[in-house]
Amino acid sequence: MDSNVPISTVLSAVFPSKYIAYLIPALFEVSASTRSGEVGEEEAVKRMVRFVVDMALAVSAEELEPRFETGFAWSRALKRELEQDPFYVEERLLDSVCGQRNGSSAVRTLSPIFRPLSPDSQKMKDSSGEDDDLHQSVRTLRRILPGGKRMGVSELICQLESYVACLELQVGILRCLTRAC
Repeated sequence: MDSNVPISTVLSAVFPSKYIAYLIPALFEVSASTRSGEVGEEEAVKRMVRFVVDMALAVSAEELEPRFETGFAWSRALKRELEQDPFYVEERLLDSVCGQRNGSSAVRTLSPIFRPLSPDSQKMKDSSGEDDDLHQSVRTLRRILPGGKRMGVSELICQLESYVACLELQVGILRCLTRAC
């Protein structure tokens, strides 16, 4: 890959088609698998949609990874988090959504993954000086970026570029889809 081409340019050319190719059939499967009127179903549907949206992000980025020298460690970490999460979702959804795309039906559990967007306010009050602010920012990035806790600062910054680019593309796609509905 030509190092002069920004990663966001390459991603914007390829990521949307891969993302949509995963997301749309998966959302149709969620829709087909739900029973209207059941108590608590709305929350379960929200969790399933969240899972599908997050898995589409991880899988789509993972498919693009060979094109980039730095790789997308965050996409592998996000996929691993999704595959190992302890919230149980109906087996028929996971078999149809995940089994078709991953070649296995090993995924059986999920729940929303919460990543804080801002550091604890008390810790910020206790910090003083630029070094403390920088260390706090790095700690925050480690919590936000999937797999960030196992990365060095240099790798964290490299991975952040592709993660933010993919998130921006994901938001744009989801906005377009919600306007179309």
